[in-house]
Amino acid sequence: MDNQDAVDGVVAGLLRPLVDRDLSLAFYDMTTIRAEGLSTVEGDVRKFGMAKESLIAKQFMLRVVQTADGLPIYHEVFDGNTAEAKTLLPILKKVMERFPNLRRLILVADRGLLSLDNLDELRKLTLPSG
Repeated sequence: MDNQDAVDGVVAGLLRPLVDRDLSLAFYDMTTIRAEGLSTVEGDVRKFGMAKESLIAKQFMLRVVQTADGLPIYHEVFDGNTAEAKTLLPILKKVMERFPNLRRLILVADRGLLSLDNLDELRKLTLPSG
């Protein structure tokens, strides 16, 4: 985890030749993944939060950005009790910086991501290529 940004930068550099010419579209999603068991470890991302089944469960959150062909180009893992709305803009900015030829980003979002603040900030975003 201490080197995540450096590793992500290297992976983005390796992926860029594969996707730069054709990366006109990317998809973003964040989901919760339920985890069973009562054990805990230091720095554990498995936290109790509201699960999809409308119950409190131990879980972690995964966000993924992928190409239209389904190639994942970026991901991050979060504690299971993370508010989704606060994760959206930072990942969009990272992806736009790492893949400067991205011409169009389609965001399919539910109410967990689309706070009024996020909608205002999304209107202000400009993709690097124009």
